[in-house]
Amino acid sequence: APSQLIMAGEETARVELTIAGLTPGETVALSTGPSSPAGLDVVLDPQTIAAPGGKATLTISVRTPQTSQQATFYRIPVRATSDKAVQTTSITVVVNGHELFLPAIRR
Repeated sequence: APSQLIMAGEETARVELTIAGLTPGETVALSTGPSSPAGLDVVLDPQTIAAPGGKATLTISVRTPQTSQQATFYRIPVRATSDKAVQTTSITVVVNGHELFLPAIRR
């Protein structure tokens, strides 16, 4: 999964999460933070992955209008919990931000 997404207002993005390396009988419960950040709708499906592993989709929808000129940063924590371990990662979402590409200069 990417660690950062740049999205426009009122846009929806889907991020595929891959869960691998589970031992027979092991199940992982997936969750996103205590709640969705204001301005975003976040849905994780499925929320449970069984051995040997699989994929889940994180759907992120921006509620901010596209006409907004102000960039807003959100951090979405994603947690995978099994009987053996807990792992957490996060995805940063930049809404109405702009990517800047500088020209390459040869010397």
